[in-house]
Amino acid sequence: ADADADADAATNGTIHPTKTTSPKPNQPNSKLIYNPSTTPPTGHAPTTSLLLQLDQVLTRTLFHHHVDYLCEWKCLLTPSRSQWIYACLARMEKPWHREECCAVRRVLRECCERRWELKMMNDTALVATTPRSSSVGGSSSYREAR
Repeated sequence: ADADADADAATNGTIHPTKTTSPKPNQPNSKLIYNPSTTPPTGHAPTTSLLLQLDQVLTRTLFHHHVDYLCEWKCLLTPSRSQWIYACLARMEKPWHREECCAVRRVLRECCERRWELKMMNDTALVATTPRSSSVGGSSSYREAR
């Protein structure tokens, strides 16, 4: 039955979230399957011990993964994602490759764009709730002072 399920998953591209396997030391080719019940909803925090286990290639890949989630897929910039982006940037060796520099600029542009949209939404809400003056030229006290 497990072989049939694995064959169906390979052909359909589906993952069976209820089925989990753990890698055994004597079975190097054992397959890991994603199980959302074992992953915390906010993800795992980027601890120092975890970051020190990552080589530069994996650190850069992880950084680009978070940049794609933020910029391409327009996912929320959660505190957890912010921590991971910062941790990856701190872990990457200098000098950075041009791809990392470009990705940092993408994150900056995305954050600026989101902040601008948030400001515009707040300004629109403020204008909608502000009472308008009936005179076109401004306040009457200004015209009287002239």
